[in-house]
Amino acid sequence: MATRSENRFVRHRKKTVVVILILAFLLIELCSNVVIRLKGHQELRKRYPLNRIVSGYTVYRNTPHYDFSLWTIRGLPDEPDAQLDAHGFLSDSPVSVAKPDGVVRVFLLGGSAAFSAGQTDAYGAVHKYPWGVHVYRRSIAGYLKQYLSQAFPSRRFEVITAAAYERKFHQSFLSYLEVISRFSPDYVVNMEGWNDVSSIVSGTPYHDAESQLEDCIALWNRHFEKPLMQRTGTYYVLSKLIDRAKRISPEVRAETSTCDPVNFAQEAYLDHRAEYVANAGRFLQILRQYSATVQADDVKMVFVLQPMLLRKGCNKRLSTIEQALAEVVPFQRQSPELTARSMQVARYFFDDYLADAMAETLAGNAEFIDMNEEIEELGRHSRCTRTIAT
Repeated sequence: MATRSENRFVRHRKKTVVVILILAFLLIELCSNVVIRLKGHQELRKRYPLNRIVSGYTVYRNTPHYDFSLWTIRGLPDEPDAQLDAHGFLSDSPVSVAKPDGVVRVFLLGGSAAFSAGQTDAYGAVHKYPWGVHVYRRSIAGYLKQYLSQAFPSRRFEVITAAAYERKFHQSFLSYLEVISRFSPDYVVNMEGWNDVSSIVSGTPYHDAESQLEDCIALWNRHFEKPLMQRTGTYYVLSKLIDRAKRISPEVRAETSTCDPVNFAQEAYLDHRAEYVANAGRFLQILRQYSATVQADDVKMVFVLQPMLLRKGCNKRLSTIEQALAEVVPFQRQSPELTARSMQVARYFFDDYLADAMAETLAGNAEFIDMNEEIEELGRHSRCTRTIAT
């Protein structure tokens, strides 16, 4: 009988292997679904997994109700998850379209820095800082609200983050037209500059953003047209484990440039300076349009040129770590030529031309703050805070 049984398994070896693999997969899938339930991810796994969705105005916008629970940066273990509301905003309380009586409403716009995102991957090899999104209380908007509430205890403030990852300034303008203007803001604070380097290089910010539309649509379609395997609990659990491993791995790939460092030098910048000045004309035109629009709505505007370690002119005294971070080349998704030009703009053009041109453009209509000039005062009393409070 044993011989017959043994022979039967030998004769049907392939079928036996197939059955074993199917049973193993079913067991793994069962365990994965148990893990998903224990972690409370039953609904999370069904949600659109990206923090941006397609927008007819700005090419992409924040995904409503997006949950950053897997990468929330907390100061205390019991701090709540960072989660967007139905409008794609990050705030400490529900935001209604109608502004409550007696409330001073402030919107913060910009890219990932204004969003209070943590460190990007490009800098991890130099020095590790937290990766993810800070909870509201520890975000720029959260600290600004705290300062305003302490300075004016008799006033009520709403400070709302309406920024988005990789957002350029012209997209912030369009976001104001599309959404923010409906919420009757008293102030809009734009913390911009870094994501607009490529706009200065090209001179065509709207076209540059539009070129991303196809990718945004493809990401949306891929989510709703997933192959069967990608819909399983096993795939979900493994993908989350891989994502987490990438973030905590001590071996973070350093961003190395394929460009000759000579192309980052001031002499190379001067060869292209006239082109950058001409291209900046489009950026300054959008700045005038935005300023005129918020003025027409009786909204006060503060434009903050975000701090940049790369700037060779106006800058703080850099620490050893900051000096190393300033040498990172963060534009590696571009061609070597565009990488070199982006570095030229970031290092020299803001100091040589653009910061003064922006201040002149906004003079008398809005407040302009070059944060590289102000950053040494942050430990005492932020000029941005004084501007809004008065």
